[in-house]
Amino acid sequence: MSVNKSLVRTTQFFGLGVLLVVAGCGTPETKPTAVVEAPAVTKKVSQRLREDLVAKDLIYVLRQLAHPATTTIQLPTEQDVFLKLLLSELIVEGYGIQQVQADQGANFLRYKREADGSGDSLENTYTLSVGDIEITRSYEVRSGGSLFPISAMTLAGSRIAAKIDRSLFKHLGQTTVAVDNIKYTSATEFSDGIPTISLITSDVVSGVTERATGAPSLQALNSSNVEVGNLFFGDASNFTSVLDGRNRVSRDIVPFGDDQLRMGKLGKRMVLVILNEYDERTDLISVVGCSNGKTNSELGNEGLALGRAERVTQELMSHGVARDRILDEGCWAPQSAGDRFPSRGVVVELWRGDAP
Repeated sequence: MSVNKSLVRTTQFFGLGVLLVVAGCGTPETKPTAVVEAPAVTKKVSQRLREDLVAKDLIYVLRQLAHPATTTIQLPTEQDVFLKLLLSELIVEGYGIQQVQADQGANFLRYKREADGSGDSLENTYTLSVGDIEITRSYEVRSGGSLFPISAMTLAGSRIAAKIDRSLFKHLGQTTVAVDNIKYTSATEFSDGIPTISLITSDVVSGVTERATGAPSLQALNSSNVEVGNLFFGDASNFTSVLDGRNRVSRDIVPFGDDQLRMGKLGKRMVLVILNEYDERTDLISVVGCSNGKTNSELGNEGLALGRAERVTQELMSHGVARDRILDEGCWAPQSAGDRFPSRGVVVELWRGDAP
C-alpha cells in the first residue's frame, strides 16, 4: 500500500431538519406583500422586523426550488427568533411542518448569519442551505432601522430559473440592477468544516415513511453529503457509473456488534489486511454499511447502517486513503436482506482500474 476580513465580524450557525420531496419546480405566483415600516420603538423590535423581511426574501426564492405542495419541512422544537420568523413564512407559503428533537436528515436545512462592521456601516449576510441548495444575500442596516439588500441573490446547487420579489424592499428606496438579479455559482458556503450528517435517527429521517408504509426510507446522505439510495431495494451500487470498467479485487465484511457503531480490534485488523492490497494509483474502495433486522437502538436501522459506513470510512482515512477514493453507502431495513447483505457489519470491496 502506498498511501502515505470592517470592525467586528461574527458568525452564527443554526439548523433545521428537512425532508424534501420535490415533484415540480415551477415558479409560483407572486403573492402580495404588506409594506412594513420599522417603528422607532426599541432596537430589539426593529431588529425582528428587519429579519422578517430577510425571511420573506429568502423563502420567496426557496419556494421556487422546493415547492410547498410537495415539501415537508422539519424544524427543531427549540427555535431562535429568526427560526420562528422562517417558520411563519413557511406556514404562509403552505409547507408541511413537523417539529422534531434532532437536527439531521436526508436533506439538511441550515442558516448562517454573518455581521460585518458596526453602527451605520453594519452589513449582514444570510445564507440559507437546503441539501445541495444554498441561497445567500447581503443586507445593509441603515439609520432608522431599515435593512436593505445590497447584493444579488447568490444561488448555488441549482440552475432553476428563479426570480426575486422586487416589491419587498420598494418602500426603502431605489434598487440597483444587481440587487434584482440571481447569481448562480457552484461554490458553497457550507462545503467545508461543517458536519452535515453524523448519525441519522429513524424518527427524523425515515419515521414518516415507516409509519405511512411500514417500509424503511428510500434514501439518505452519506458521510460526504451525497444522496444515496437504500441498497435494501436493489443490488446496484449508487456508484455503478464510477465503478464501470473496474474489476473487483476483494470483498470483505467488517463486523460490528449488535446495535453498535464501535469498531472492535478485529474490524481494525481487517481494515489493515484490506489495505495490504490497496493501490492508490488504480483502486477505489466501496463501503456499504448494513443494518437489517430488528433493532433496539434509538438510531434505527438507517442510523446504524450509515454510521457504520462512516466509521469504516474514517478508519480507512486514518491510514492515508484519500476521501475521494472511498464510496460509502448503506443497506437498512427492519428485516433481513437475505444473502445480499449482512444483518450487521460493513461490506468493503476493493475495485481496481487500469494504471494511469
